[in-house]
Amino acid sequence: MSMTWTPLANSPGKAVTGMWLMLDGSILANIYGSTQLISLHPDNTGSYANGTFINVGNFLLEKRAYAAAVLSDGKLVTLGGEFSGPNLPEHETNYCEIYDPVSQTPTMVTPPPGWPHIGDAPTAMLNDGTLIVGNTQGLGQQLALLNPSTLGWSFGGGDSDNEQGIPCCRPATS
Repeated sequence: MSMTWTPLANSPGKAVTGMWLMLDGSILANIYGSTQLISLHPDNTGSYANGTFINVGNFLLEKRAYAAAVLSDGKLVTLGGEFSGPNLPEHETNYCEIYDPVSQTPTMVTPPPGWPHIGDAPTAMLNDGTLIVGNTQGLGQQLALLNPSTLGWSFGGGDSDNEQGIPCCRPATS
């Protein structure tokens, strides 16, 4: 089977740094070099190629090369950033925030305790909705686990997962 790309009839007009398929079927995107968020909604036939972009709010921090995932409640969590702040200097950060697409508002979230940097860590979503964040900063055999209900952190065993997927995880031993 061969596939072809179809150009969008309504371009966002600028490059984007991240795109996520949201639970309502829209595609959320972050405009490169800004905090601006846009959403692509398919047309009445379900076509994204003929869909429309609308402005839907902003992140709190400008960032590029960061970890992100759509949580089971439909909110988007972003973690860290290899480049962050105005004009995107190379600045590894542990800044975390959640964007609520219903209220179109971002909220800062506490980063994993003891993690001064997250950068562009790999992430994976478990079946129970827990988000695993890989250790990219040489913090030892540790993965951070975000509980989506409480937004609290716990830790599990792993390895230093810089520039790779999360190969394994196991509960931390006491």
